[in-house]
This record gives sequence, C-alpha cells and structure tokens, in this order.
Amino acid sequence: MIMLRAELPLPAKEDVELFEKKADLSLPADYKAFLIEKNGGFTTNFYPQSVFDKDVVEVNSIFGVFRKSLDAIVRFTDYETEKQEFFDLYRRFRALQLTLDHPESVICIGASPIIDVLMSLDPEHYGRIYCGHPHEGEEQLYDEERAESTSIDEELAYVGYRPFANSFTEFMNSSVSKAEYEASFS
Repeated sequence: MIMLRAELPLPAKEDVELFEKKADLSLPADYKAFLIEKNGGFTTNFYPQSVFDKDVVEVNSIFGVFRKSLDAIVRFTDYETEKQEFFDLYRRFRALQLTLDHPESVICIGASPIIDVLMSLDPEHYGRIYCGHPHEGEEQLYDEERAESTSIDEELAYVGYRPFANSFTEFMNSSVSKAEYEASFS
C-alpha cells in the first residue's frame, strides 16, 4: 500500500460529503474511504503499473480534502497550511473546471512533475484511473463537440491520458519497485 510523507489532517466523513456536494459529484466508495483514512500527501516510492499495457509511471502526490477550503475559498498563509493548499482536491477540482481542457466527468486526484492522475466519474467508466499529460496527446485541448461522438477513453487519449486502472483500489495496489520503474525506461 502507498506510503505518504506529508502528514495532512484527516477529514471527517462529513467533510468528504461536503466536497461531493460543493463539487456536485459522487466519488467512488474506495476513493472516499482512502480520503478518510489517509487523505493524500506526498508519496514515497509509488510507481503504479498500468493494468492495460504494463506501462509504469511515478506519482509524487495524491490530493486530499480540507474542511477549511470547503467552508470558503481562503488563502492559506503559513507553511503547514500551504501544504494543504497544494494537496487540496477541491482547489484542484475548481482549477480543472476553469481550464476547460478535460471532460467535466473527470477529476484530478494526483500528480508528479510530468503526469497528472485523473479519475473518471463518467457512468461508462466510473472510477477508472487515467495517467498522462496534455503534451502527450494528439490534441492539447479538450473538444466538447468531438467528445459528444467519442468515448471517455478516446477523448482522454486525444488530450494525452491513457487508462491505468479500473478503480482507485486497483491503481493503489499496482505499484512496482523503483528498480522495475527504472527498468521500464530501457
């Protein structure tokens, strides 16, 4: 299982429910359980492997939920709360909405310097995890009109994301060793 280096405050079940209400979405049960138990942070040696093509990526952070930002959009002012601002799932969700470069049915739940980790909330692939970056796609911008005639997998592939796992649990349990990750480059 994932090891987290950052000690972030754990949300109550009600905080996760408030996030869902404010964001107008419903998170998969396994991801909600993770938020309540661990709430995200910087990861240590987390190299998930795709269950689809055996590709391996490095993930440095998983985002969490913070009551303070759900009550109001506030500017964090000290080091401890600056960590919360970086990991804040609600802020990431709002930023993703504003960029309009992803389908509305996905949320960004994690990242590294070169990839983002997205979760589908689309009924067709509810809970599926995708990894990638817009610079890896044929197109760098999401096209809502094109998306009406493509599946979520196809649309995310256009903008640089590929399926990695069918659920958050499968994603979290797919980690390989650092040596296996480094060997994937050769």
